[in-house]
Amino acid sequence: AYRSLKLSELINLLKYMENNGLLTSVDGEKYKLGPIFFKIWRFDSDSAYKRWWARSFTEFFTTIGERPSFQVRYGDTLVGDVDSQYVYRYLRVGDIVRLSGRNWKIVDIDDIGMKISVIPASTEEAEVPIWRGEGARRSIKIAKEVGRLLENIITYGNVNVPKNVMIYENAFKFLSSFTKSYANKKNLLPNDKTMVIEKHDNETVFLYWMGQNVAETLAHIIMYLISTKYTLNVYVRSSYLGFSVKVRNANPVKVLLSISPEKVDELLEKALERSPLYHAVLKEQQVSFGKIGRIDTQEDSLIVEEAKRQVKQQYMDIEGAKKLLEKIHNGEIEFIYIRNDETPLSRYIRELPPIRPWIKDASLLIVETLENMALTIDELSEILELPPKTIENKLKDLRKPDVVDRVFQFIDVDIGEWRWALVKDAEKIYQSPEYKQSFEPYHIDEVFMLYIRPMDDLPYFTLYFSPREIISNIRKFIERIPVNEAFEVKVIPSDSMLKTLTPRYFYVPKNVIPYIALNGVTYIQVLKNTS
Repeated sequence: AYRSLKLSELINLLKYMENNGLLTSVDGEKYKLGPIFFKIWRFDSDSAYKRWWARSFTEFFTTIGERPSFQVRYGDTLVGDVDSQYVYRYLRVGDIVRLSGRNWKIVDIDDIGMKISVIPASTEEAEVPIWRGEGARRSIKIAKEVGRLLENIITYGNVNVPKNVMIYENAFKFLSSFTKSYANKKNLLPNDKTMVIEKHDNETVFLYWMGQNVAETLAHIIMYLISTKYTLNVYVRSSYLGFSVKVRNANPVKVLLSISPEKVDELLEKALERSPLYHAVLKEQQVSFGKIGRIDTQEDSLIVEEAKRQVKQQYMDIEGAKKLLEKIHNGEIEFIYIRNDETPLSRYIRELPPIRPWIKDASLLIVETLENMALTIDELSEILELPPKTIENKLKDLRKPDVVDRVFQFIDVDIGEWRWALVKDAEKIYQSPEYKQSFEPYHIDEVFMLYIRPMDDLPYFTLYFSPREIISNIRKFIERIPVNEAFEVKVIPSDSMLKTLTPRYFYVPKNVIPYIALNGVTYIQVLKNTS
């Protein structure tokens, strides 16, 4: 990979490893091993306190290193270890796995500390986390040759095998069974001018002799587009025979047709950021560069770009994907839809292990984005490139009392939409010139009623107030509220004609209720003045 490395690139590489402590500069002319080297490659790497990045010193001299694994823990109890490739490719928060003789539900995946937090699961069904590795990746040439072979078998009922080639009896039996399933249905087999599309149980299968890396490229781009526009609940499978996409409420065929060949490079670059293949490679290689902490995409751009380069080289075929898309857009490839019985090729692809977007949890992304800001769901969706429904569901979870980085919501009176902000920033948002108009009532002496419904189904209570009371002394107003948490808060006007306009707020902490009350009053008065 570094045969054609430029001198400037080599200098940047050495400086990066020096910054990480892997190397130490001597008199500005030479380098020697730095402290991080001996922290990573050590003789006691098998100790009970081994960190995920610790390596046996002998491993430094081999090109086949030990792949990192995730520790699975229930509280302080070590349940077991799971191969990192399996975690990145298949496991997500909420999945059920079977380890140490019982089933566990995953509640958190920490890929910085390489730990998975679990709790006991009551369900009887669970996945046994066994990583079997990958088979040989088959090229376009092999895929087309397989297609030609299958066509001959279906057309002539047999295949001429050279005398110096031995085929196992089980292989002949499989080919015989395969031939019967396609009897009198030659059009169900893909060819150079035909792509067969099947749909079974919300899974769309694209069959074409495209080679595995082309299939991987297109599947990743489609998975990225669906996960940003529709839902994170999507996964793909890829093979040299084609690929499949499983998703509800989205049309993978339309998504495929929307991909312009000229946009493949750009889309794949973005798709890799959600690819478990990329994150697995990045995690494996970062130690070799002396990086043992959190990856920063800007500060650690050297290894980020290297990981992407390796994934593209090993798993993707960008030019092949472009050529296939050009043929589709030019009408050189016809789509044939099969809606009845499933073909053997489709069944083969649907039995492959799936790949899902690598998103540990949207919570952290949302919290980081909301720092000192108040955003609508659509704004968050656009910034984070996540579906609005995913954002909304996560925000509703983040407003609950047991959340550390808790959020609250208020109405933007200018646009009539809900804005979300961090509870810790409530006072800043209230005082901010950008949002202050949503907390400034026109008539501060008008009397309103605050309907507060406590948590745990306790009886609700009412509190009469005027905006002036809150504005003049927020702390004193908070003292009038007898509960620390409110499940529901409603601001009710004295005018019975306006009670249908009553705004409702859920999961509101005591210290935020004054701001919510002012927001509700402002919203009602704005509607009253504009009606």
